[in-house]
Amino acid sequence: MVKSEGITVGGTGELWDLFGQAPKDGIRALKRFYLNGIFDGLMLGRSPDLYVFNTKVSYDFYIQALDQFYSDDRNKKIFIVWALQVIAAEIRGVSKDVNEEILVKMREDAIS
Repeated sequence: MVKSEGITVGGTGELWDLFGQAPKDGIRALKRFYLNGIFDGLMLGRSPDLYVFNTKVSYDFYIQALDQFYSDDRNKKIFIVWALQVIAAEIRGVSKDVNEEILVKMREDAIS
């Protein structure tokens, strides 16, 4: 995570895992709210990155995919928005080899 003027930005897999400590019926809601915030921020900021993501899949799909992504401890330090890019690339049919190269780079960048 990055700290800017006292506000922590850039949630990672560690934050995603913290959502799991919420009461059982609130876990999915927290994860959905977080994803909604990411997509709203991209839209309201008119980010061209919004079009990288497949918005035709459900929040539940992304939640499951992120749960699976962060079940690998090597991915815990990767920003959630970066993880979403890997998932979106898989949806678009980017080859597994190319996606793995991107993932390795993300892991290195997350550590430094």
